[in-house]
Amino acid sequence: MANRFTGLLIVAAMMLACAGSAYAETEFAKSAQSEALIKHHQLAASFNPAEHTISATDTITLKPGAKRTLRFALGKDVKVDSLKDDHGKDLAFKPAEDEDLPEHLALYEAEVPKTAVGLTIAYGGVIYDPPQEEATLAHVRGGTTSGVISEEGIYLDAGSGWYPVEDGALPTFSFTLSVPEPIALVTQGDLVSREAKDGTDVSVWRSRVPQDGFTLAGNKFVVKTRRAEGVTLSTYLFAEDAALADKFLDATEKYLRFYTGILGDFPYNRFDIVENFFQTGYGMPGYTLLGDAVVKMVRGGGYDVTEPSGVAHELMHNWWGNYVFFDADQGNWCEAITTYMANYYWLESHGQDEEARQWRKHASVKFSVNAPPDQAYPLREFRGKETEADGVVGYEKGAMFFHHLRRLIGDKAFFAGLRQVIAEHGAGFATWDDFRRAFEQQAGTDLGEMFTQWLDRSGVPDFRVDMETMQETPPSYIARLVQQEPYWNLLLDFRATDEKGATNAEGHVAMSLGEAWVTVGSEKADNDGKKAADGVFSLDPEWNTMRRVPAVALEPCLNAVLNEEGAVVVYPSGADEMSTELLKLVDVIESAGRGLTLLPDSQFTAEVAEGHSLFILGGSGVNRAWDQLGGLIPAGTLTTNEKSFSFQRRVFMSPEDSILATFVNPQRPGQFISVYHGNSPAALARSRYIFFYGWDSYLLFNAGRLTERGMFPPAANPWAGRIPAG
Repeated sequence: MANRFTGLLIVAAMMLACAGSAYAETEFAKSAQSEALIKHHQLAASFNPAEHTISATDTITLKPGAKRTLRFALGKDVKVDSLKDDHGKDLAFKPAEDEDLPEHLALYEAEVPKTAVGLTIAYGGVIYDPPQEEATLAHVRGGTTSGVISEEGIYLDAGSGWYPVEDGALPTFSFTLSVPEPIALVTQGDLVSREAKDGTDVSVWRSRVPQDGFTLAGNKFVVKTRRAEGVTLSTYLFAEDAALADKFLDATEKYLRFYTGILGDFPYNRFDIVENFFQTGYGMPGYTLLGDAVVKMVRGGGYDVTEPSGVAHELMHNWWGNYVFFDADQGNWCEAITTYMANYYWLESHGQDEEARQWRKHASVKFSVNAPPDQAYPLREFRGKETEADGVVGYEKGAMFFHHLRRLIGDKAFFAGLRQVIAEHGAGFATWDDFRRAFEQQAGTDLGEMFTQWLDRSGVPDFRVDMETMQETPPSYIARLVQQEPYWNLLLDFRATDEKGATNAEGHVAMSLGEAWVTVGSEKADNDGKKAADGVFSLDPEWNTMRRVPAVALEPCLNAVLNEEGAVVVYPSGADEMSTELLKLVDVIESAGRGLTLLPDSQFTAEVAEGHSLFILGGSGVNRAWDQLGGLIPAGTLTTNEKSFSFQRRVFMSPEDSILATFVNPQRPGQFISVYHGNSPAALARSRYIFFYGWDSYLLFNAGRLTERGMFPPAANPWAGRIPAG
């Protein structure tokens, strides 16, 4: 995703951190109330990577009746050569000021004659700001760059000032772009033509759909193309990754065929997978721009961007966000529906029932960890992802809102409602209220209460089973369900199973106040007259209803530790090579600003651990804290020494083996102990990447590459309890 003027980049998690000034809207954040003057760009631009320069002429069509003062920005090292009206008359322009304007841009102002219907701006100059990588705990920001034209690669977004940018404008465009071969350029919208002329790659692009900014990428690509559903699919990959083309194209074609069957025609005539020379994960109209490290992970050993959460997510944005826009003043719904349709619904619709269940469960877990009550806010107020709390509000809670809605009105009305929004608001704006009206028309029911509850209320429901008050009324039992304030109007699934897991009873229970009661049967004896074993009563065992997950019900994971205010990170105080390698993580953790306590093991005492979760860097012989606390770990689970470790009764002796594991603190359920241990400094060489795996209970690595992962059970399950057999 691209910012208008700031050029901030984000990768791997495929989410954007958006800035807050008037010149820094997110890719999809547009205002339906804009008074901008520019209606259309007809731009011819030539690029010289060796000199880092652009030379361009932009013929601009103006909106009739719009304001007549044009303020536009270009790169500060880009010079305006001339500004003429549509009759060829020179127009005066002057520098302008705006306190929100980034330093790498220059702002100009011109008075446009009332009779003018167009302008021509000729300009040229240097744009060269090599990207610098920046790391945080949860993801890698693939650099801060204000734009770069170089032989290593070209990246220019709206914030680069590579074309005249008017704040708030939503123009269409027609571009003719030229660059010396073997470099080729890719931008958004529809590709009209591409040809080689005297050693120059010349491509023509256009968009009938208004855009709030134009992003351009260029490099030496190996291109592979196929057609599917009337759409041209292409990969633009570096030579060393060209063998991955078919995997990307196969995945894209699979997703395109499926989703056009649900939503209708794809809004653009092409969709490209474009490799970038630094780390990005952006979705633009007609293409996605992926960093080379992300592309290479497709070979194995990391995140596979061809999975639904990657390519399918960016493909989906071509309907939601890049064709149907959200009004920045009315709330961002596009990440919610995109996440639901791509990241989640693909799993459910393709028979991956357990994976779909785990996704729904993880949505509640992730929300509970990243958006505690003091940080949660209503879904309707979500604008973009700046913090982890923003992400789980706009993505996870938003996706689960659409899941609740679909279950309420049924598939037929739900998908018909989505198609209605596209038909009525494509190439324009839609709001949450527009979605509500479409779904109400398709379902024939009033959805006002449902929308109000899920969009305008902070947080998520907080309910559980109170098994302590289970009442015996032979041959049945009554389960009491409780809900914390504020009360939500819920329809919850329940299930009663026998000792073998067979279902004895299931159904739904309505809950709108602080408690509800469910009567379930319990067989007193089996056919042999023996006492039957206990059964289990489960409330919403399939996790179809989003909920607040208390710490005691969390499966242990590093993120539960790192998001706990005041959690203690204990690092080794030695000067040996192993300690030095582990200390690199301290700098990363400290820079994240999570409110964690950082403590050398020389100052660690048992009292320090009271009331807090712990992250211990290094095992036995490296970190004294682990020497003191390792005995709390269940027998046979994990033991360490300086050159090996044993996990689940398996011994790992390779110098390149390492482990990251998190356990429930048995003395304080609801708190956790994490440990990161390696058999040698070499085993920790890629330690920075452990934070990408913060939701797993344990992870095994060899030479920094993930080899095994898994989960440990939580300390308690507030949504299930035993049904006595009598």
